[in-house]
Amino acid sequence: MRKFRLILFILSATLQLTAQITYDAGSNTITIEGFPPEMPCSLNTLFMTDQMNGWNKIERKDNIFRINANIMLGHPAGTDSCLQIAGNQNEIVHLNGNLIASPFFVKGINKKLFWETYKAKNFLILGNEKRPGVSGRLIVGKGKNLYIGILPEQRGKYQTGGGLICHNSKITASGKSKFGEKFVWFYFNSKVVLKNSGISRFKGSIYGFTGKRMTIDGSVFSGGGGIISGISKFSNCTFKNLNIAIIDYGKLDAVFNNCVFENNKRNWRMRYFYGITCIDCKISKPKLPDIYQATTRKGKTAYPRFISQRHIIVKVVDKSGNPVENAVVTATPVIAGKKLISNNGIKTGKDGMTPGKGSSSALLLTEKMIMATKQRTPETTIYSYKITAEKNGEKVDMNNFKPVESWQVITLKL
Repeated sequence: MRKFRLILFILSATLQLTAQITYDAGSNTITIEGFPPEMPCSLNTLFMTDQMNGWNKIERKDNIFRINANIMLGHPAGTDSCLQIAGNQNEIVHLNGNLIASPFFVKGINKKLFWETYKAKNFLILGNEKRPGVSGRLIVGKGKNLYIGILPEQRGKYQTGGGLICHNSKITASGKSKFGEKFVWFYFNSKVVLKNSGISRFKGSIYGFTGKRMTIDGSVFSGGGGIISGISKFSNCTFKNLNIAIIDYGKLDAVFNNCVFENNKRNWRMRYFYGITCIDCKISKPKLPDIYQATTRKGKTAYPRFISQRHIIVKVVDKSGNPVENAVVTATPVIAGKKLISNNGIKTGKDGMTPGKGSSSALLLTEKMIMATKQRTPETTIYSYKITAEKNGEKVDMNNFKPVESWQVITLKL
């Protein structure tokens, strides 16, 4: 099968590499290799290569590109291979094909063992972290998909690597359609950075949001199946118009900080160990009840749980209303439990207040816990606290305080 190829020799002060862009007419696939994250392949380079070789798979009008082919970034045991959309200016891509950010290792394909294999960085990059005013938009055609860190024909085999780095950009579907198949794949140990970005109108569920290599902050997920999550952290994100926002396929242990859940059919479905912790989140009632399901495996029964926690601020004043500095503030739960409180026993500042927003020392209290049971109905525990302020032998208490509002300021008169 004939392949067309453009080989580029790139020389910089610190880096010398051989990059190549090839086209396979049989599979209608453009493969990009040898472009590291520091020098990714741009859309302009991709378009010029297409035109020079007469492939005619890429159309361009100003900063809008239409790609009528599959895109392959790297391959197992290969070199760093990255494509960037909107590196220096706003750019829009209409992709009428699948895009694969290849894993660097696939069991059965790589000749070397995993720990001997070069961990190639095969990343799809949208936007530019250093240029927040620049944004990219990837519009995926109906029935087409993103495979981050997985070769679809090798599903079922151990694969690792690949990545998506997205700043101030969006991934969505064309027209009124949705993109993807049963899953939009982000495979285990993929590097995923989503900052102030969004993924919307995906047909199935986003699979594989798990691991320490993920940074998800200020992003929106909407109009799709949901997120199949594992051990992960989400900050300042919005989950809306989803079938089931968070789905448990095993090992769900996710933390959501200052996130919003709204207008979802269900907010989550939990079936295995651990569960979800929401800190300072706004959670709207779903259209259908959330699912809490106890599961027994190998004689052990898992009872997944939802935990809501909220920061509060305690203001301590004297009888004249003046702020009291260095008063010690403690919270005591009425119902005992594990890890209900963080940063207990903190002191007030010159303003008479405990640490507020932006401080890692702010007082954090557990609002409630909902846990699966052997029956269909989960068990809900609502927590209340005695808040105490003390200084120089003087003490004042507030009883039966329930933390139902994040960053609520309560005042104690000492």
